[in-house]
Amino acid sequence: MAKTTKESSENNNITVSFVLNEKLLKALNAHTAKEDRSVSWVIRKALEQYLRVK
Repeated sequence: MAKTTKESSENNNITVSFVLNEKLLKALNAHTAKEDRSVSWVIRKALEQYLRVK
């Protein structure tokens, strides 16, 4: 379940937590380091593409 914090409500972002297996986490961390992007940014872009939301 997504949760809203004072900080997130001020910038329209909502904190979401989820579980990854070790293989996915390692791949995600490697990708973010290579692309010099945050985990949040990469996940947002992946979800936008998957859901076709922009």
